[in-house]
Amino acid sequence: MSREGEAYRVLGDRLERLAAGIDWDSPEASAYFHRLLLRSGVEGKLRTLGVKSGDTVRIGKLELEWLDAPQQLSAPGATKKR
Repeated sequence: MSREGEAYRVLGDRLERLAAGIDWDSPEASAYFHRLLLRSGVEGKLRTLGVKSGDTVRIGKLELEWLDAPQQLSAPGATKKR
C-alpha cells in the first residue's frame, strides 16, 4: 500500500483479481468487497495513510472513489469511479 500523488495504491494479486471481477453495479458484490477490505486489514492501512471520503484508491487497473460510512452503520469502502 502506498501513496501515488493524491491517490492511494493497493497492491496484491488476489485483491486486484477480485476487484477486476466485481460487478460494481451490484450492491451485494460491492458490500462483499468492502467487507474483504475490512477483514484483510486494507481499510485500516489506508486510514493510517490518511485516506478520506472522495479520495482515489487504485487497485490493479481500477480507480475507485473511497467513501466513508458511519462506523456504527456499515463498514467503509469504495465504489467504482464513473
